[in-house]
Amino acid sequence: MRDAIQKSGIGSSSLHRVWSTTEPEAAALAVFDKGGFNLEAREGILVCDCGGGTVDIATYYVTDIAPTLYFQQVTTAVGAKCGGAAIDSRFYQLLATKLGEAFDGLLLSNIRPGSRFMDYFEAAKHTFDGEGEKTWYLPLNIDGTEVDPAFFDRRRRCIILRSQDL
Repeated sequence: MRDAIQKSGIGSSSLHRVWSTTEPEAAALAVFDKGGFNLEAREGILVCDCGGGTVDIATYYVTDIAPTLYFQQVTTAVGAKCGGAAIDSRFYQLLATKLGEAFDGLLLSNIRPGSRFMDYFEAAKHTFDGEGEKTWYLPLNIDGTEVDPAFFDRRRRCIILRSQDL
């Protein structure tokens, strides 16, 4: 990485400062930089960085807050491949199970990341809180006479996604 940084010209000036950090530490710095936290010295902080591919967790101890925030890592950062991409993969598995052959006939452009359908699923993921029963309607034009009407509304042309599905 150092070679790539040097070749890019970053760090060639005395005004440049280059350092690297772990993903959870970078997440903590980004959050604390936004402000709005009443941090005190001698407090513990748990950082959970839920990304697209992984979820990384680390614990930090605030050693000082003025004039600059200083903290030290208490636990080694741990991560798992259970981020948004893993959730999407499980969602595709659910679709394949519930839709059967109708799922196999779908155009990739209709269900790929960034499609209208997946944008609706992203919104469902972001509003899912595990509390109570919610229902989301995800627009998808499919053909299939054998599709479960509890999972697909033919008239509205949409998948019916319930909290228990998530």
